[in-house]
Amino acid sequence: FYGNLPEKGQVRITDLHPDGFFTFIKYLYTRKATFVDIQQALHTRTAAQKYMESRLVEDCDTFIRKEIQPTNVCIVLDYSVKYENTANLDGMMDNIVAENIRQVLKSEAFIATSSESVVRILKTPGLKTTEYEIIQGVYKWAVARCKQEPQEPAIATLQKNMRPFLPELRFLTLTAHEFVTGPTSWKVMTGSEALAVLCNILKPGSEQLPEVICKSTENR
Repeated sequence: FYGNLPEKGQVRITDLHPDGFFTFIKYLYTRKATFVDIQQALHTRTAAQKYMESRLVEDCDTFIRKEIQPTNVCIVLDYSVKYENTANLDGMMDNIVAENIRQVLKSEAFIATSSESVVRILKTPGLKTTEYEIIQGVYKWAVARCKQEPQEPAIATLQKNMRPFLPELRFLTLTAHEFVTGPTSWKVMTGSEALAVLCNILKPGSEQLPEVICKSTENR
């Protein structure tokens, strides 16, 4: 252990998950790393990083690489966004997201993921699905956030949760029908914003787009 620790009495550790710290201590005694799931491996990795147990970090990464899949990749993304020390896992995460984006968007882990991870997913190159499916996935994520704030007006809460993603969502690649039956009906934009987007879908360049709207007309 490193750092200033009292020689007697209890040591209170508040920045590590109990499950990860227990697995870390167990490893120190046995020199064997065993995990029940990817979440435990991530919690243990945090402890191993803190106390500079590099071999255990490698064991955690080996388990994560073996177990990571579309249904849990968002859990690893959240970890990566928070700790920013997963360079050796980033390529694998991006590939899983790009190749399996439909499964990712439908997963429970995506609905529970952080807004920062949603942005990272939207910035991932080569997402193999339609833009409409991506926008629908983000909408479902935002709706789930609204349910956590039932005391607030529904439309206002939806806009608060979804508008930060507007610069990453390629509305101009939608058909007019998709845009009207989807984003317009959800009220995630103001009336003038929606009209400007619709005009540009029907006739590119016909109206000036608001700064918040993504200008890309290319499919992913």
